[in-house]
Amino acid sequence: MPAARIKWDGIPNLVGRVHALGPFTHAQLARVLAQQAAVAEGDAKVTAPWTDRTGAARNGLYATSRVAPGRGELEIGHGVDYGIWLEIKNSGRYAAVLPTLQRTVPRVAQALGGLW
Repeated sequence: MPAARIKWDGIPNLVGRVHALGPFTHAQLARVLAQQAAVAEGDAKVTAPWTDRTGAARNGLYATSRVAPGRGELEIGHGVDYGIWLEIKNSGRYAAVLPTLQRTVPRVAQALGGLW
């Protein structure tokens, strides 16, 4: 299924500093990404520019987050096999994932900026 991700693999100097801050920072990063994933999923479902026929494509839009030491990831994607065509056909006229990702990145950056 097509998906787009925001990945933070850390900057070498920053990774060491984040690890030094310990479990609190890891928990905060997990909290921020989980919260932003929920916002992104709702955003994608509300703003998807197509007309529903069965509702499967809209209901299949998802956003998830994963956090590991020194790494965070937020993924937005389709749960239907034809989601790729919604994203690329007609020059992206029916795209939901990329526009949602573009709106989500600044929100994630602002939320993470508040942590440090």
